[in-house]
Amino acid sequence: MLIVVDVTASSDECLNPKTLERSLSSETLSKWCVDFSLALYNRTGKYFIGLGLINHNQDLIDHVAYWRIFRKDTPSGLFARLLGKLEAMERDLRAKTGEVRWQAKAGASRWLHLDPLTVMHRKLRECDVVLCHDLGPITHPELFGRGTGDVYKMAFDRICRVQPHLVFVSHASAHKFEDVYGAPRKASVISPPIRSDLVGGVLERPENVETPFLLTVGSIGARKNQAAAIRAFARSNLGSRGFSYVLCGQLEPGSEQVNDLARETEGVVVLPYVSDDNIRWLYANAKAFVLPSLLEGFGMPVAEAISAGLLPVVSQGTVLEEVAGEGCLPVDPTSVEHICQAMNEAVTMAEGERAARVRQMQSHVSAYSEEAFHRNWRHLLTDRDAV
Repeated sequence: MLIVVDVTASSDECLNPKTLERSLSSETLSKWCVDFSLALYNRTGKYFIGLGLINHNQDLIDHVAYWRIFRKDTPSGLFARLLGKLEAMERDLRAKTGEVRWQAKAGASRWLHLDPLTVMHRKLRECDVVLCHDLGPITHPELFGRGTGDVYKMAFDRICRVQPHLVFVSHASAHKFEDVYGAPRKASVISPPIRSDLVGGVLERPENVETPFLLTVGSIGARKNQAAAIRAFARSNLGSRGFSYVLCGQLEPGSEQVNDLARETEGVVVLPYVSDDNIRWLYANAKAFVLPSLLEGFGMPVAEAISAGLLPVVSQGTVLEEVAGEGCLPVDPTSVEHICQAMNEAVTMAEGERAARVRQMQSHVSAYSEEAFHRNWRHLLTDRDAV
């Protein structure tokens, strides 16, 4: 007989695994509920990671939740914006007041949280799994929207009390968590895959883009450090040699400064929107890739650029260098002069050396395959000892 445990009636303390084993049937233990609330307001790399994970493990998933709503399909349009607003209001209220009552029911199944923030509105247990992309809102709150650091701090404080299984997207993020909070009870590193839909397919040139050009793909704002890259491009004199510098990505805090600087700098093109067909064309036709980011959880655009045959300029000593491996051009992201030198080196490098570097990096990023991603997640979701 299945006994449903009402975890909403318990305290914030974790549910004892032995009690859970006695309380839940084998069938229930093999199933998961997934909180995919981030899909309501985030269509960046986090969204595609979650979408791929859900689509390839449907036989292991009972329900997918978007805030307090369970749906088979991802909400869109006005409905998604409304749910996202309500979820954010509840989350912000909890962060301001410390309120823990009236959380959504967890039910009998284990929960997979695709972002730490969703532990704010649903009872968290030791048997659950939380996917952590980075510690940026904790370590660098000034690079995020107002109040973002506060809500993430409350979420991570709850995670540290309960000690669920944590999954990190990079070793850099796992090490940063340990630096800030200490070693978690259980943790895994499962890197996201390079999107297969960006390999092959239709190529369509975006308007106002001509070759040759350098390329940056990633959210536009202070965190990605595009302002320093634009200043470096201006100093490089590559514009006078016929090069342009193309940037594309979703806007985030600090984007106003980047856009203002781009308008003042000849040869810089900021694309307001790009389709997958446009992205394929940009990767296929760029001369080099530039991402001297100040903060990253993983940096999938770097892996995508390498897969497309581009030589990347990336921040030294960061996850971007971890992703690229040897062969990239690492720079001090706080030095405009260093970024400028790397840009010039990227476009003047002898083709033989460039090809050798790219082959070396492509071998390295081959580990970030969809097959490896799905195999590792499948193992975690089906292994009871994993939690």
